[in-house]
Amino acid sequence: MLQGQGSTGPLEKSPAQVFESIEKDVLAPYSGERYDIPYWAVCKVHPDHHIRFKNSLYSLPTKYISKTVEVKEDSALVKIYFKGALVKIHKRAESGKRSTDFDDYPKELAPYTLRNPKYQISEGYRRANEIGAFIEEILTGPYPWHRLRSAQKILRLSDKYGADRMVAALTKAKAYSIYDMRRIENMLKNNVEDIPLEKEYQEQLKLDDPRFLRDSKSFNHYK
Repeated sequence: MLQGQGSTGPLEKSPAQVFESIEKDVLAPYSGERYDIPYWAVCKVHPDHHIRFKNSLYSLPTKYISKTVEVKEDSALVKIYFKGALVKIHKRAESGKRSTDFDDYPKELAPYTLRNPKYQISEGYRRANEIGAFIEEILTGPYPWHRLRSAQKILRLSDKYGADRMVAALTKAKAYSIYDMRRIENMLKNNVEDIPLEKEYQEQLKLDDPRFLRDSKSFNHYK
């Protein structure tokens, strides 16, 4: 109980009662940004260059393998420290997912990382969102490796013809459910990635020699 000024006896109201009756109604909401409470943990870097943090994987350079690091997570980023120094920053990954920087691997392992589906997808998104999404679609499934060559081909063609033309070709291919890389490459070679498929066929018919065109009735062998 509160003591009155100049009195040795208790007041009639407790602090909780004073808050409810007087202070509660005059409290104002906080107008500033809410403090982003970080989450800290200590993790070990495994031989695959990754730490496991809150059921997600994050990569670090080779020199930190077998080392113990401190990990700080906020609402957007995961920051990794070694002996108090910041050594790596990742965007937060969803639970069960991984965030891999392929530059963390040594150069001698490049041929292996190039065959990694996640590498192909990340390279596609680096060129354009549509390219990354198309590669991600064809590599989705339990056995993505059989389409890695197609993904690599898309990256090479996008570098050769430019990301904008590749986006147009892949948009057209997806609209007509075309996943044959030879047909997609031919679109770019013939500069028809912006032409609808029906119109493309009509243009092709115009190029045919009319001497070899025959009426459809001529194929009726039962007349």
